[in-house]
Amino acid sequence: AYGLQDVVMLKQMLQNSEGDERHKRLEQHKLDAMLSLCEETRCRRQTLLAYFDEDMPEPCGHCDNCVDGVQTWDATEPARQALSAIYRTGQRYGVGHLVDVLLGKDNEKIRSFGHQHLSVYGVGKAMGESEWRSLFRQLVARGLADIDLEGYGGLRLSDSCRPLLKGEVTLELRRDLKPQTTAKSSKSQASQLVRGEEREQWEALRALRRKLAEEHGVPPYVIFPDSTLLEMLRSQPTSLAEMATVSGVGARKLERYGEAFLEVLGGQVEAPKVVADVRHELITLARAGMTPLQIAGQLQCSEKNVYTMLAEAIGKQQLSLEQALDLPEELMGEVQDAFLDGEGELPPVSEIAALFAGRVPEGVLYCVRAALQSEFEV
Repeated sequence: AYGLQDVVMLKQMLQNSEGDERHKRLEQHKLDAMLSLCEETRCRRQTLLAYFDEDMPEPCGHCDNCVDGVQTWDATEPARQALSAIYRTGQRYGVGHLVDVLLGKDNEKIRSFGHQHLSVYGVGKAMGESEWRSLFRQLVARGLADIDLEGYGGLRLSDSCRPLLKGEVTLELRRDLKPQTTAKSSKSQASQLVRGEEREQWEALRALRRKLAEEHGVPPYVIFPDSTLLEMLRSQPTSLAEMATVSGVGARKLERYGEAFLEVLGGQVEAPKVVADVRHELITLARAGMTPLQIAGQLQCSEKNVYTMLAEAIGKQQLSLEQALDLPEELMGEVQDAFLDGEGELPPVSEIAALFAGRVPEGVLYCVRAALQSEFEV
């Protein structure tokens, strides 16, 4: 099943793509239907027929939901808390931030927006992060919350959630039997399957994938998942015909990327340096809306290093300040004014750091300075 972040990413990619609006709306509707089908608790055949405006009075008795049954739980109160969190934070934040608020986490983003003072702050500590993410995903699938494409994937309430918020109805949701696997853990599992003598070529394949992802502005897994790269590594195709037999390599991807990956497998190109590889991934993650803290967790490095690389990318105009940072407009303006307050060259970060101690990480100042310096050099 697609996770909520995957659907957000696919919808944003679709919205930014070329093509007539009618076609894009149709594709977005298909994505919504796909997510709803994955999360459905009733007979899947009934759900599919209902999608085509056909009615099936009785369950089919043959689909996985009918045969194996579906474990559900009373999610009425947690769902109300989740919807309340969406509303009280202004209906503009993504799942990650909303879960942090419900779990009562203490981080820079929550403090900068004052969300630690909300009535919903910390009310969800009885549930884990993966449980909350599953709940939000199912709220979207049920149409109780919408993904705001104009708001970069933030959630907002839909009209259909009113009866639930007013206590007029209850809500049964599907219980996740397996913890959701993050992209990071999937990557580490695939890496564990790579043998020592394969390591260099494995990193070369991953480096090419990141390079292509950066060029197309999509996450690396959209080019090829780790499982496909691993199969390439083991089967060692030497032609496009052989590459076509690798699981996950469809006709379109074969045409677009086949030759490039064959060159890596044939040893005709060298793997880019690891540092450049990490920077490509950092830029991709920042453009996808991840915070510096989330990027640090994804790349398994310190938040300080992330800010350093973000500042470098901003200085080279590979990222905009808005893509790298998520600060309130007023606070962003205050930081910029502090740099521009004097005459001549921009002051070093050390001269104004004391003004923002405890309010923003020092790395934010380096990013802002890099953006201003880049503007001056144009």
